Amino acid sequence: MKSGAFGISALCLLLAGCGGAGESVTSTPPPPPPPPATPFPLKASASFDASTSTLSYNEPPLNNPSLSQLSLQGRGAATFSYDATSGTYKVQGNGVAASFGAGDQIPDTAYFDTFSRTTGTTTDSIKLYGNARSDTQGTPPVSLSYLSYGAWTHSDSAIAQTSKTYFLYGQPTGAANMPTTGTATYEMTASANTFPGFGGVTDRFVGTATLNANFGTGAVDTVLKIDKTYTGTGTISGDQFTGLFALTGPTTVNGTFSGGFFGPGAKEAGFVFQIHVHVADPYAGAALQRFDTYIAGAAVGPKA
Repeated sequence: MKSGAFGISALCLLLAGCGGAGESVTSTPPPPPPPPATPFPLKASASFDASTSTLSYNEPPLNNPSLSQLSLQGRGAATFSYDATSGTYKVQGNGVAASFGAGDQIPDTAYFDTFSRTTGTTTDSIKLYGNARSDTQGTPPVSLSYLSYGAWTHSDSAIAQTSKTYFLYGQPTGAANMPTTGTATYEMTASANTFPGFGGVTDRFVGTATLNANFGTGAVDTVLKIDKTYTGTGTISGDQFTGLFALTGPTTVNGTFSGGFFGPGAKEAGFVFQIHVHVADPYAGAALQRFDTYIAGAAVGPKA
């Protein structure tokens, strides 16, 4: 009898407790499955913090740069999410949000997936870079597994205003996993909107960028080539970086960029940027800031 009693007690311990009459045995639920090794293309539901660069103007766009506003915000300023069950994408930031489903997709022969939806007086559209989905038409300029970006246009005819926002999102490297020695170069594709220049707002203004990172000193520098060439310098903090574009002379350039490193070992990098180009008026003030240009965009790329 003692031997049998001991066996039952030992069995109870192995089962983490025996319940009496009317009692239930509880167990710890299994942990959620880990995130996919590479988030892109999107196959499972996911939500990302995003950094943004926004250019806003009145409709219709007039050749008056005072109507343009630029806003650049770091990671967490916006969110981008994908619901795998419904196949729905949602972007939220700047006090507004928009969702898009399969019925909102419109033809796009480039390497972007484009969606558009109109509700009342507002129209929203997004272009998702080609690595976000597996069935994108065309081949993106650079191959990415941990990082992506999109372009979101929000227009409200009731107040005659439009905002164009580039949003950068992905799987951050994490400060604890950042390299602390050595250097890396990232070859990037870049895209931007401009206002007003000489032709009004320009969509999908495509170029290139190179980002150099020194993980030992925490310094970064970039050469951005879109309508012109812009050079910038900045510093790394954790797995993110910020910096400035600057040039003085007859043409004055003021700009900022904000980005980060993505994937294990900082395999990929990207940043959003804003630039104000002021050209001295050759007509001695006859057209104040007529020749100024405002630029908002994003650049992404893998380690070379």
